[in-house]
Order: sequence, then structure tokens, then C-alpha cells
Amino acid sequence: MARVGYLLSAQLNKYGMLNKFIAHSKGKYNTPFPSAPVSFFSRYYLFALNRFNKFLKIKQHKLRFIQELLFDWFCAFRLDNTLTHLVATQPHLKRTFRKAKRKGIQVIYIPGTQEDNYMYEIVSEEKRKMNVTEEDAYTYPRRIKHYNDSIQYVDKVICTSLNIYHSFVNSSYHGEVIKVMGSLKPEF
Repeated sequence: MARVGYLLSAQLNKYGMLNKFIAHSKGKYNTPFPSAPVSFFSRYYLFALNRFNKFLKIKQHKLRFIQELLFDWFCAFRLDNTLTHLVATQPHLKRTFRKAKRKGIQVIYIPGTQEDNYMYEIVSEEKRKMNVTEEDAYTYPRRIKHYNDSIQYVDKVICTSLNIYHSFVNSSYHGEVIKVMGSLKPEF
């Protein structure tokens, strides 16, 4: 989804509609459009988390959740009154989405996978059938709760496959679900 975000940002910039593409960590790479890391500190805290993880052995899904929470925390500070739309390719942005709604910013989400509760049901069923008790990113209770708390602030979901589209249409999500079949063409 980072690639989709990159291509979308290039097109939005082409039409003068891009404020800034925000990435977790930008490093030394430049983009042909305005972009920035979510925080000056993001490279450092990601490095520190990975370094600590060598000793602490945090489970991968919990480490991922911590990274998502940190991204959300810093991303919320990036919102200002000049924005009219926020386009995200990941849904775990409760703090950011909530602040966007308070500021009157329309929130658009482009998922790379089916709706998280749908994934939770599928993975949970497979785990029951296979007698697996290991937690993962799709069945981690804190992460699924955070997703459910976040998705309520999303105005529109743009789906790029029938599976993704049907998972959102048949979910408890109440916003607009838009179907754009096939790969996202640059000017979709």
C-alpha cells in the first residue's frame, strides 16, 4: 500500500491537490512531490524499537501494533486547518481520524486487504480448525479494537477488488464504500 500511496500522491500533486505525503520514516530518499516523515524522531524510535526487540523478543504482531500507535500519535500532529481530505492506506489511525473529523476533514481509506473484522473471522476459524492458539496481527484483541475504534471516523472506503468491496459492504462499517475494480490506475 505504500506504493499506492506514492503513486496517488504523485497524481494528486500533478493536479495541485496534494498537501504532503506522510511516511513513517523517509530516510535519505527524495520524492518528486512534497513528502515528509511523520516525525523527525521516527527513524530513531523505529531503530530503537528494533534494537530493543533483539533483547525483548516482542511478538511481531505486538511490535507492529506499537509502530501503528506511534505513527498515529505523530500523524495527528500533522493535521492543520488547510486540509480538506485525508487519504490513508492503513486504518489504525484512531487519534488522527478523530482529530480530522473534528476539523471537518473528510477521511478516505484505501485498504490493501479485506475489512479487519472479516479477516479476524477467517483467521479465527482457521485457527479453531487447526487447533492453533498463537496470536497474530489479525486476531490480536487490542489491535482489532483499535481498528474498530478507528474505522468509525472514516467517511469513504475505496475498494480495489471484489473481495475487499464485499467485506466492507457486509461489515458494520457505515460510511460510503466505493468500488474501483482492478489495479488502481494512476488517475483513478
